[in-house]
Formats: sequence, structure tokens, C-alpha cells
Amino acid sequence: MVNVCVLMTVYKNDLADQLKASIDSIVNQKGAECQLLIGVDGYIGEELSTVLVEYNENSNVSVRYFDENRGLAATLNDLITEVHQKFDYLARMDADDVSIQSRIIEQVTYLQKHQNIDVLGTGCIEFNDVNGMGNPDNIIKILPKDHELLRKAVFTRSPFVHPSVMFRSSVFIDRDVRYPENLHLSEDLGLWCLMLAKGYKFANIEKPLIYFRLNTNTIERRRGFKKAFSELKSRFSILTYRNAYLFSGAILVFLTRLLPKTILKVIYKFR
Repeated sequence: MVNVCVLMTVYKNDLADQLKASIDSIVNQKGAECQLLIGVDGYIGEELSTVLVEYNENSNVSVRYFDENRGLAATLNDLITEVHQKFDYLARMDADDVSIQSRIIEQVTYLQKHQNIDVLGTGCIEFNDVNGMGNPDNIIKILPKDHELLRKAVFTRSPFVHPSVMFRSSVFIDRDVRYPENLHLSEDLGLWCLMLAKGYKFANIEKPLIYFRLNTNTIERRRGFKKAFSELKSRFSILTYRNAYLFSGAILVFLTRLLPKTILKVIYKFR
């Protein structure tokens, strides 16, 4: 039996129909039955609450409610601490994205064949609500697959599509391996840098296994001084030797985060 728990967080700004599609894409996975653990970060309103009550009746879905809005890192860390000793693998999922039905079994199969890999991501298909998931003009993003390429890539971009990742649960036995709670909108990059510093190995499957939703807030979340500075701190934390290429790459990304949103849209289209 595939022993996987998928971790999802829900916030008041999430939309009910998107949340339903995201949950359905996990509970209807083919070839692998997995548990879905949802963390509700503060008040979410009646519509989202109704959706979660409905799904909480499914034996493969559990919901944890947190009274205060503490942010993504704190909620995920609590969920990880609760379940990491009960499952072989932990996976991520966002409440507005959709997993392809073979995602979980393909990632588990890869990790079973590659015992040296600790964190595994996948490619994604970027879509928006206007075009929908099946539009031929949607952008397919494929990230580097090998650890050494990902270790270097972390200085210029995230090595993973965050909601696509699957972890070996054993990495979280070390209680220091958690999402940093002091970074602004860069919790995932902070975790990747922390794991690289501790010697964990990364890989990506070179095919899209999730649909990644783009909306009006996506680009806005990727820009601004606070996010840029958080990312720069994370990258410099693992720059343990002088390397002009890696140093300049980190600085370039920092400056890019400060560009106007219209220019960032063009840049991200080709990344």
C-alpha cells in the first residue's frame, strides 16, 4: 500500500470551486490511495467551511482548524509534526491547483527506484481561469531534473514547483528541518536552502503532473522588497564559498523582484 499524506492549507481568500477541484484531484488519484490533511489558517468564512465539512466525511480527508492566521510556514510545520512519523511520504498541494490523476503513484514509483533522492518535484502546466486547464496555449514548465543542476539553480529560481513536491517523511525526523517562519512569501525557498545545507538530495520528474493556477495575485506575490530580501538571505545562507556566478545570479534575482508587475509578467513567461 502506498503510504502518502498530502498537506494542503486553506485561507479566507481561497475560492470554494477551486478548493473542490483541488481536493477532488487528490482523493481521486489513480493507482495510489493517499490521505489528505488540510490545515485551515484562521477564519475562512461560511462557503469554504461548508466545502470542508462535506469533504471531512471522506475517510481519506482530515481537517485541522487553527484559530489565528499565522501564515503558510507555521501551519505546514504543525501538520508535518503531526503526521511525519505515520507516513512514508509527505506531499504538498495548494488549494487552487489541480493534480493530474497519476501524480502520486508516479512520484512514489520514482522515489522507490531512487533511494538517494529526498525531495521530488514535477513539471507543471500553468493556466488561468480565462483559458482553463485544457487550453493549448497554456505554458508547460519543466524544471531541471538532476540534483547538481538544482543545487545551482536555487541561486536564480526555485528548484521546485512548490505544490508539486513530495518528501521522504524521514527528512522531518530532524526537527530543524521545517519551513522557516521568519521569511516573507519565501518559506519554500528557505526550506530548500536549509535542506541543501544539510545535504539532502533533490530531483524533478521531467513531465507536468500538476496544473498550476495563475491569477491576478500570482505575480504580485513574486515581487516587492520584503520577498526579494527574504530570498536573498536564504540564498546567501548556503553560499559558503566565493563564486561570482552564483553571487551575481542571486543579486540579479533580487533586483528583478523590484521591477514593475508588467515587466515581471514578460520575464516569467519565458522562465
